[in-house]
Amino acid sequence: NVGNKALGKDIQASGNFAGNISVNGIFAGLGHTIQDISITNKSDNTGVFSLINSNSELRDLGLINLNISSKGNIGGFTGINNGIIRNSYIEGGKIEGTNNYIGGAVGTNNGYISNVYINLEVTPKNNTTAYVGGVAGVNNSSIKNSYSTGIVKGNRSIGWLVKKQEKWEILNSYSTSVVTLKG
Repeated sequence: NVGNKALGKDIQASGNFAGNISVNGIFAGLGHTIQDISITNKSDNTGVFSLINSNSELRDLGLINLNISSKGNIGGFTGINNGIIRNSYIEGGKIEGTNNYIGGAVGTNNGYISNVYINLEVTPKNNTTAYVGGVAGVNNSSIKNSYSTGIVKGNRSIGWLVKKQEKWEILNSYSTSVVTLKG
């Protein structure tokens, strides 16, 4: 688990990152970036952070050239967001998974997302029928002032911004992603 931490400088990553760390507090990027993160595993709940817990926050972080290949509940920032993600972006890369929910920022959003920008490719592997969205695979809460560009691919369950909207709201958000039906 990561408690209250701040990123003091830009980071150039190398090698394969596990993607199984949860945020339990505030992770402040302070406007810095992490570049060239690669995550390959066969786990659920995968992202740079596997889980952002309730009463926790990820903010002011940029991810550049992010590549993730995993199972289900996959997102660039986190597999599951139960807290807050704000003022952050992902620029370049690819996220692909085999099932459940796949999103550019989060696989499943149960928290609050605000002022987030996503520009990468989001796609299921092979012929899986995952819910795929530019920002979130499924949204159970709130997305505000956010947008996605890039490419969103899927076999049948595709959404430009969010594929599955369960409850709550999406406000002042949009997508200009290219959406492609695979298969």
